[in-house]
Amino acid sequence: MQIQRQFCPEKIVTEFIVSSDYHHKRLDSFLFEALRGPSRSFLANRIKDGSVVVSPYEGKLRPSVKILTGMKITLTTLNGGEGELEEFKPEVPHLVYNDDDVVIIDKPPFMTTHPTGRKIFYCATVWCFDLFEKKEIKKNHSSGMYHSVHRIDRETSGLLVMAKNSKSAKYLSMQFENHQVRKCYLLVAHQRKENPLMEGDSLAITERIKESGESRREKILMKCFPFESSLGKEAHTDFHIVKVYGDFIVALAFPKTGRQHQIRVHAAFHGFPLVGDKIYKGGLELFLRYADGIETKEDKEEMIIERQALHAFALEMSLKNGEEKKVLFTPELPTDFLKLIPQLEEEDLTSWVKKVL
Repeated sequence: MQIQRQFCPEKIVTEFIVSSDYHHKRLDSFLFEALRGPSRSFLANRIKDGSVVVSPYEGKLRPSVKILTGMKITLTTLNGGEGELEEFKPEVPHLVYNDDDVVIIDKPPFMTTHPTGRKIFYCATVWCFDLFEKKEIKKNHSSGMYHSVHRIDRETSGLLVMAKNSKSAKYLSMQFENHQVRKCYLLVAHQRKENPLMEGDSLAITERIKESGESRREKILMKCFPFESSLGKEAHTDFHIVKVYGDFIVALAFPKTGRQHQIRVHAAFHGFPLVGDKIYKGGLELFLRYADGIETKEDKEEMIIERQALHAFALEMSLKNGEEKKVLFTPELPTDFLKLIPQLEEEDLTSWVKKVL
């Protein structure tokens, strides 16, 4: 199928051209597979209320209507309207760096990198469009396209790099793909029950990482395999333990590779899962309860904070072709980290990072 998406802060318009693989398929089943996020009942309601248009069909559609090869399907989602796919999160990013080619933000937790699945409007690319193309920073006007050159998980906060044009996007993306960007993440984790970690400890973790199965549900959960195994993909994370506070540890993670959930799954596999990690601390069933909005009081108590305690704290990279690499830090520590560990000091963490980067 061919997909084209046009977005602005007011609405998202998603267009699909049906390929032969989906010939004579139900409309709601097609959208469920194509969008990978909204539930079938949500999509059925959007079809019934006219948010979905199938050309050349006219009038109201039924979720069960069959689609044919070559048809154009258009889904319009309004920000704040009945078609909005997620609740609004009020926290806004901090602008860390900005020029004519590159913008770097300190992404708050729960903001996605770009519109995807249920997470449509509260995302970094739409926020940048709203900021730069409207009124606040006109002097750095761009083409209106903001390219995400890497991504961090929705619940993870911290540094996110975006390009303002295709030339810059290619240069920045190649650095991430070729592992030329050095990254540092700050995390708060549960102390190990056996062989407790001590301040100053370092761990080089090299277990390979692979999806736990083939189904959509199993692909959520990543698993570790021995370094010598033929299963999974190569993964390497260096951990440095900065402080120990009772049952919690504060650590810096330096991933050498970029596998899905790499820091989280490596930490959990070695006995120190991240605070608030719904998958690797709580388990898949707890994660699914949160995903369905039916989490219990006991679930919230187990998680302690609303999201996984992981923050993209620093990175070292070249922002322009021919320039030397820069080391950039987030301007301040996340508020939920400070509530959890009031003793955290940004200056101490920065000095630790400079020793390694």
